[in-house]
Amino acid sequence: MTQAAATTQRANDVDKGWAWLVLVAVYSGIFLLSTSIFMCGVIYFALLTYYGENAAKTSVIGSLNSGLLSLLGPLVSIVMDTYSCRTSMLIGAILVTSSYVASAFVQNIDLLIFIFGVLGGTGNALVSVPFVVVLAYYFEKRKKFVIALSQAVIGLAMFVASPLTFFLLDRYALKGMFLMTAGITAQLCCIALLCRPNSRELQLQNDRKRERKKDGKITGCNSKGFVCFDCSLLLNAPFMLYLFSTTAWNFMLSVCLMHLPNFMLTKGKSDVDVTLIMTIFGICNTSGRFISAISFVTDKLDSLLIHVCCLGVSGALTISYPLYASMDGAEFAFAVVAGIFTGGSNSLMTPITLDFVGEDRISDAHGLEYFFCGLGFIAGPPVAGYMYEVTSSYHYSFMMSGAVLILGCILAVAGAYLLRRQKCRQEDNIDDATELSEQQQHLFIPGHVKRNDFKEV
Repeated sequence: MTQAAATTQRANDVDKGWAWLVLVAVYSGIFLLSTSIFMCGVIYFALLTYYGENAAKTSVIGSLNSGLLSLLGPLVSIVMDTYSCRTSMLIGAILVTSSYVASAFVQNIDLLIFIFGVLGGTGNALVSVPFVVVLAYYFEKRKKFVIALSQAVIGLAMFVASPLTFFLLDRYALKGMFLMTAGITAQLCCIALLCRPNSRELQLQNDRKRERKKDGKITGCNSKGFVCFDCSLLLNAPFMLYLFSTTAWNFMLSVCLMHLPNFMLTKGKSDVDVTLIMTIFGICNTSGRFISAISFVTDKLDSLLIHVCCLGVSGALTISYPLYASMDGAEFAFAVVAGIFTGGSNSLMTPITLDFVGEDRISDAHGLEYFFCGLGFIAGPPVAGYMYEVTSSYHYSFMMSGAVLILGCILAVAGAYLLRRQKCRQEDNIDDATELSEQQQHLFIPGHVKRNDFKEV
């Protein structure tokens, strides 16, 4: 097949053809990777027992493994812009699988922090960030719905992860569980190979390089084709406020995922109870993602307003947890409501980002979005673990995470207000420009000036 024919075929793959195979591959990859990430909550308890370290230090392992997925978003954006989404995914899949294999043979917790936390988290980032970007390149008509639904797949992985981890730990112990999980993540290599660059991705890469070279944004290190991150997004005030709200939301979510299982165990719950609660949390989180995804079928609902409501309800529920913690079934009620409303915000991230920055800068914006999510995800578990060590109670840890989430809700409201002001100004400028153009055309109509002069006389 000639290069021209290959280009034509890739151009025809938007919304049809190869796009559907990419859709299946991306959804499968999201499910497998998310399952391995959500296993960290149960692995955390196993690591506490195996190494005998304190809660704060042990929680760093899982928080790095999960948080670096988001924190390295800008770096992954550079890799995607310089090479391709497929290259980033393939490198990440190799790193993730290697980290699980190496973790099975590590006896030092400090070394495990580096291998499982840092290397594994870096691999998670290189695989995860391109998933949504690939969908944005391959779909146009159903873009927002397909992207929102991809986040619902993460919810499916959430309630599969806990029972799977308990099963692997019971059958193969901690080291064997690492090796079995490596076999799961190895499938990501095959998935990455299916996500080939299409014409839209290649065209955007070329256009982006030309624009940055013209504007002087490519320095000597970029003479070999290395593309820098677009830092102009940091000047977008509404978008930045939204990003800070995602930091607060992921702070609270990471506390739930990492410490909720151990919280249940400290209250005397069995492994079966913990599995049931996390399964309920996963099912409700999935339901919230699906509900948010369905909201894109019609344009009647404001996605940013839904995001604000989800943060407000989740924050109020979490900060008031000590008031109803002693009631029967309180943990189940918390898992249901928190799962639904934290899941709703997940499906809205990329569609909201598209509203803020547009499709042309979605790669850089998505990486920045992941970075701010990672800040919250990494900070949450160690801070909550430290508060537990000091107070010997998880109540204060959850109250603190709820207060952070309320702050995030306020920031999201401010971002929504500034965004609407920007849109109103743009509409006013367009109206003024249109009116001025009509006046100029009216003045230059032949004979118009003469008639006006006669009237004045």
